[in-house]
Amino acid sequence: PLLPLLTKKSALDLSKRTFSPSLTSIMILLPRICPSDAKTQQTIDDQWRKLPIAKGKLPQEVMNCEVDDKLWALLSNVKFEGEENGAFSELCQFALNALSLPHSNADCERIFSSVNLIKTEKRNKMITTTINGCLLAKQAVNIAGGCINFKPECEHFDEDFFYAN
Repeated sequence: PLLPLLTKKSALDLSKRTFSPSLTSIMILLPRICPSDAKTQQTIDDQWRKLPIAKGKLPQEVMNCEVDDKLWALLSNVKFEGEENGAFSELCQFALNALSLPHSNADCERIFSSVNLIKTEKRNKMITTTINGCLLAKQAVNIAGGCINFKPECEHFDEDFFYAN
């Protein structure tokens, strides 16, 4: 798996990049999110190579960030003197796009399965907000440990709560 390259440790530490000093391998694997023109691809790779070198100039907020997607969002706003755009804007956009890809569709399939169980032949005209409410109710009951342990609160019976959306 190449996405671990986009973690903070790999991004900011040159010694962690012995396996893959370039992002070309990820760009080849992700052709739909990778820019099609060679110039932008080269810019992304150049920014990737400059990142550990610029580590000392990065704001403390970036250095203290432990969440990978937040790190890339913070890095996208970093500007150095004499630069019009962000110093790592193309790299950050690519990294966020790569990290936002679903790694499996099991969660999506689980939701579709739940929706299909809710929408039976007699209940097939439900609107989206009703289905969403049923799914949220099911989730709340499951979190509570089942219907026996679920304790509804007064706000669950409030009319404003029902019709908030």
